[in-house]
Amino acid sequence: MRKTITVGLVFLATFLVTFNVVRNVSTLHRSRTNEALYVAEDVFATSTSAQNDVASFPPPPPPPPPLEVAQPSEEIGRDSCHVEEHAEYWGDVVKWGNTFTTPTAGDCCQACKDFVSDNPEIDGCNTWVWCPNPNGCNGQKHLACWLKYNPHPEAPPVSRGPLITWTSGALYQDRIETKNPNGGSRKFHVAVTANDAKYVQWQMRVMYYHYKKIKAAQGPDGHMGGFTRILHSGRPDSLMDEIPSFVTSRLKNEYGFVVLSRPSAFVEWLQKTTIEEDYIFMSEPDHLYLRPIPNFMIGDKPAAFPFFYIAPKEFPDLIRKYVGNITTKQIHHMDPIGNSPVIIHKKDLTAVAPLWHEMAVAMKTDPVADKAWGWVLEMYAYTCACEKLGIHHDLIVKFQAQ
Repeated sequence: MRKTITVGLVFLATFLVTFNVVRNVSTLHRSRTNEALYVAEDVFATSTSAQNDVASFPPPPPPPPPLEVAQPSEEIGRDSCHVEEHAEYWGDVVKWGNTFTTPTAGDCCQACKDFVSDNPEIDGCNTWVWCPNPNGCNGQKHLACWLKYNPHPEAPPVSRGPLITWTSGALYQDRIETKNPNGGSRKFHVAVTANDAKYVQWQMRVMYYHYKKIKAAQGPDGHMGGFTRILHSGRPDSLMDEIPSFVTSRLKNEYGFVVLSRPSAFVEWLQKTTIEEDYIFMSEPDHLYLRPIPNFMIGDKPAAFPFFYIAPKEFPDLIRKYVGNITTKQIHHMDPIGNSPVIIHKKDLTAVAPLWHEMAVAMKTDPVADKAWGWVLEMYAYTCACEKLGIHHDLIVKFQAQ
């Protein structure tokens, strides 16, 4: 079982992830120890961990010793190049490092900035990977500089860890926070879809307990607002008096896929209720809050966590079947997300939820889509619906650890 340490919002399911408590000594190791994550997904918890203080976990192992390798130059421009040591960013190669070297990481970054592509489907270089190790990096020679392209350079697929000898970086404009364009509150309403299964009820009780605890600690300027459990079992359950809940209809046929009721539950909730917040944080029962969550949105553009296993470019025919005749470049730039964790303006969620529901049912009853997307089908339905409506998200890597 992997052990991960972070600082944010923890989800209960398969792995033990706790912010600033357990450090992943393999793929999730962070070279920048002050990087704060707000969401962790797929967390296994013992029956007592919900009430235990985080400090009860064992201390993290010491960080690995620094590699005796060439260091980035002083002129590298860490802000503009977004340097990360002990990391290998993936992407489409536009210049091969087995025939291209640079003396410093800064020079590799500059080569990426200067690169001009002759491929109309590629905008150029926005991701670079450099080998500082005199002994080479994963079979590649010392000082090798690989230039790559990523549709989302702010959230590139990556291998991280103390054994990764590469230094990587990406070129993108830093997000600049702005005030609410309408001058209103930035508070969001937490909306969690759930059924009445005993296991899900247990998750909900743990989640809601920590939501209240962290909301109380966030201070007067915090963004965590109201909370609603959207219960799509079609009937009240034993938690109605314990957790703020709204009961919606259950789909007549979920085709053995319980989350198929999630999009329709949001549609019904939005139609029949009124919330005071302008923003909605779509969450799930296996989320556990350990740190106040800010509203990550810039203006009214939604914010979401990117999932490495949501890859629209691997399914161009299916994507076009549901989204329309879009270009290959547009497919590559689709948001690699599901509906959670997502913070979105309620007007946008009101617009996308009906189409998300229609697409989810259509995909589930489509043997090709069902086979291709399986348990993440409803996530593909969300990102396809957003693409069709022109709703795009900022990708927030720090939103979650998984």
